[in-house]
Amino acid sequence: MSLPGSRAPGFGDDFPRVYNTDKPRGHELEEDTRVWDIYLDQAKKYDADMIQGFRNIIDDLLVF
Repeated sequence: MSLPGSRAPGFGDDFPRVYNTDKPRGHELEEDTRVWDIYLDQAKKYDADMIQGFRNIIDDLLVF
């Protein structure tokens, strides 16, 4: 059973196939678990969008 909104944004039905399987209970925060792969991918997308936004703002400011 999944909760509404529990799926990471930007992922379709192949979300479970993109990342490795979950670790057993008690090992969720080890460095090779799925949560860190998802976090890093989402952070890269967010950072790239933010940098692109800054570049667009700078381009507009340089025009004036």
